[in-house]
Amino acid sequence: MRPRHHSLTAFALSAILILLVASSVAETVNYFYLVVIGVVAASVAIFTILFPTFYFFSIALANFLAVYTCVFTFIRLTAFSTLDDWVVHVGFAMPVMAFVAGSIWHRRAIRAIVQAAEAGGRPRFLRIFTSLAPLVFITSLAFFVPIYGVSHEIENALFLLKMVVASAVVLLASRYVAIFLLDAGLLFEGFFAHAGRLLLPAFAFLTFYSLIVIVFACIYRILDRFSKHGLFEILGHVEKISFPQAVYYSIATISALGTGDILPTHDIVRIVTVIEVICGVMLLMFGVSELMNYARQRENHHNEKN
Repeated sequence: MRPRHHSLTAFALSAILILLVASSVAETVNYFYLVVIGVVAASVAIFTILFPTFYFFSIALANFLAVYTCVFTFIRLTAFSTLDDWVVHVGFAMPVMAFVAGSIWHRRAIRAIVQAAEAGGRPRFLRIFTSLAPLVFITSLAFFVPIYGVSHEIENALFLLKMVVASAVVLLASRYVAIFLLDAGLLFEGFFAHAGRLLLPAFAFLTFYSLIVIVFACIYRILDRFSKHGLFEILGHVEKISFPQAVYYSIATISALGTGDILPTHDIVRIVTVIEVICGVMLLMFGVSELMNYARQRENHHNEKN
C-alpha cells in the first residue's frame, strides 16, 4: 500500500508542475496545451508503472520534462516562429517518446540501478552529468544554427529533421538520462527528508517572523492614524495608509526588498523602518543558526540510534 500511495503522490505533484508549465507556455487552452499535458502525463504514468517504488523518480522526470517544455517553447518562438501547428506538436512529442521507448528498452538495467539506490547506493550525479554534457551540446548545437531565406515548407522539414536527430540521440542516451533522473530523484528525496526534519523549527521561525511583521504593521498604522498628515507616500501620493498596505510595507521592509511603491515621509516612520530592518536581519541570522543546530542535533540523535 505504501508504494501505491507514494506513486499517487508523485503523480499528483508531477501533474501540478506540468499544469503550471503548460499554462505558461501556451497562450490559450489550444492543441499545443493539450499535447503538452497528454505527452507529459503519459510519460510520467508509464514511469510510475515501470518504477512504482521510487516515487521521486517520477517527480524528477516531471521536472526534466518541464525544463524541456520551456526550452522547446523558447527555441520555437525565437528560431522557428512560423511553423505549422502539427509540426510543432509532432516535434515536441518525438524526443519524449524516444526517451520513453529507450527507457522501456533498458528497463531491466534501470530497475537494477533503482534497487541498488534504494539499498543505499551512492548517487552518480556528477559522473552521469559529465557523460551527458557532450550529447546535450551536440543536440543543442543543431538548434542554434540560423536559418535564413528558406520557404515555409523547408523550414518545417528542417525543424522535423532536427527533432529526428534529437530523438535519435535521446533514444541512444535514454539509459544514461534515466540514471541521471534517478540521481536527481535521490537528491530530491534527501532534500525533502531533510526539510521534513526542519518542519517544526521552521514553523516556529515563521511564527515569530509573522509576529514581528504584524507588530510593526500595527505601529505604522497607529502612527499614521494619529498624525494630521499622511506619513507615507503611496504610489506617488501622500495619503493615509490602510492596514493591508501597512502589512505589505512591513513585509517588504523586514525582508529588505524595498519595492518603492510605499515610502515613509516622516523621520519617525523612517526610524521605525530602520529598527524593523535590523530586527529582520538579526532574526534571519539567529533563525538560520538555530535551524542548523536543530538539524545537527536531530542527525546526531538519528546516527546514535542506528
